[in-house]
Parts: sequence; C-alpha cells; structure tokens
Amino acid sequence: MFENVNFIKRSSLDECIDKVASDLKNMESTDPSFETVSKNLKILIEARDSEKSSKINVNTLLIVGGNLLGIIAILGFESGGHVLTSKAASFIMKPHI
Repeated sequence: MFENVNFIKRSSLDECIDKVASDLKNMESTDPSFETVSKNLKILIEARDSEKSSKINVNTLLIVGGNLLGIIAILGFESGGHVLTSKAASFIMKPHI
C-alpha cells in the first residue's frame, strides 16, 4: 500500500522556506515589505541548495575505495615477481564531468 511513498528528511531551512513562502503568498505585491521578504526567501533557498551540494556522496567514496583496493592488489601481485606487466593505471575510473 505504501511502497511508493518516499520519506524525505526535511531540514530546518525547508521549514523556514515554507513559512516565508506562505507569508509571501499572503502579501500583496504593493506591500512595502514584499521586496524584503522575497529577498529573504531567495537567500534561504540559496543556503539550502549550498548545504545539499556540500555533502559527500557515500557511493562515491565506496567506488573510490574499491578502485584503490584493486590497484593496490594488482601492484602487490606484480611486486611479488609475477609475470604481469603494470595494468593498474588502466583500472582507474575516468572522471565524468
């Protein structure tokens, strides 16, 4: 029944944005404080977006760690006098920008 429901963790910034947006919705555009409230809303949204973009993705850390372990394993195998030539550099993931 509830399998498609996503529970999103809301921050305190989201709650402030909702409150300011509802205040702005109830104001007339000719109100003298309308411009100030809209600027505050813009600042809050920018703060929320910068907060979200500064977090490190756990999946990215796992991928990097796995790549490093693979390279170390290959280099360890090669340093033991085995016949393989260095292939470790080919296993490094190329950045996707």
